[in-house]
Amino acid sequence: MLRFHLFNQADELGKISKNNIQLYTSWPSRTAIKRYGLKHINIKGYWFFGILIFLSQKLPLGLMSSYIMKFINYTFARYAFKSLSVNVDKLIFCSTHLYPNLDIIDRCNAEVIIDHGSVHPMYEMNLMDIENNKYGFKLSGSESRPWVQSWLIKEFYIADKIFVCSDLAKATFVKHGVKSEKIYINKLGVNLNQFTTDESRTYVISKECVDILCVGAVIPKKGIHRLIDSLIDIEEYKFKLTCVGALPTDSTLKRILEKRYDNIEINLIGPVDQTELKKFYVDSDLFVLPSICDGFGMVTAQAMASKTVCLISNSAGSKELIDNGINGFIIPDVKNKIEFTQVLSKVLKLSPQERELVANNAHASVKNSFKWSDYGLSVQNNLTKNEK
Repeated sequence: MLRFHLFNQADELGKISKNNIQLYTSWPSRTAIKRYGLKHINIKGYWFFGILIFLSQKLPLGLMSSYIMKFINYTFARYAFKSLSVNVDKLIFCSTHLYPNLDIIDRCNAEVIIDHGSVHPMYEMNLMDIENNKYGFKLSGSESRPWVQSWLIKEFYIADKIFVCSDLAKATFVKHGVKSEKIYINKLGVNLNQFTTDESRTYVISKECVDILCVGAVIPKKGIHRLIDSLIDIEEYKFKLTCVGALPTDSTLKRILEKRYDNIEINLIGPVDQTELKKFYVDSDLFVLPSICDGFGMVTAQAMASKTVCLISNSAGSKELIDNGINGFIIPDVKNKIEFTQVLSKVLKLSPQERELVANNAHASVKNSFKWSDYGLSVQNNLTKNEK
């Protein structure tokens, strides 16, 4: 298990007195305890699988990469499952970790839950096929690994419950034939202590340098190329676009990002620890999430907590945190250059006082409803619904 929000999930569930939580992860247990403060739950950290995953991502393995990742995933999931107690009441699997155990899952008389942090894989594949063909991108993510989609479809069928992060994600599952009644929504939270700042900041925007921030892996489905297309047309402003997250590997996307533009300077920062992110939010004028498809986008809640003006794709689940024009702005269709440009221009032309009001409203929104404790209560409530 590597998805970050599942550590928060274990943390919050572990704070509820009647729960006895055990976390199985490919992180070293000491690292998980130190980073997420998980002293109150039992952690089994199979760190050697984490090392194998890290090496498989760093070494130039080419076509072998997918097969090696499949082997590691299968072996880890199998190894961890076999160490479970047979008296488990509920099993929450990170998606792709149930499939390796389908033949022995009945040994536990437990409710089986899949936590899937994204949209339905077929929905994502269909959207990205169009985008890849238009721009010449190579397959990436789960669509580049056929075994992932095959495993997920079987898991979704077998699971008693499926946890997703947004109404948007749920709708994509229903569209692809998954029964609505087995899908439960838990919207992700934010660590207010980590992202709230007392530093004063200005909402004055200079036409000579508009600081725009994108946070997340720099991959085609995150839509940064669509943002660049739109910024080019706003000729009266000069932009500094900062991208924080895993560096691009797609050759076509690299060319787009390395190209020289008259009014855009692009800075690729690479991955940054969560504890260092706040500075990037505070230093930016606008936060933009231009995703082509995204099950949620927890970076939106982080940006809102830090009082950054947010522009969020209508194709990202975190749009559900936005009351358009009140605490942020929704981009109706990032693939529509005219619509995207209109939203950007509208926000740039607001007064500093108007932008500050939106940013303050954003902070209040996540403070009132989207803390990790709110997420934990949502998960707990969904776990106890329709118990076996």
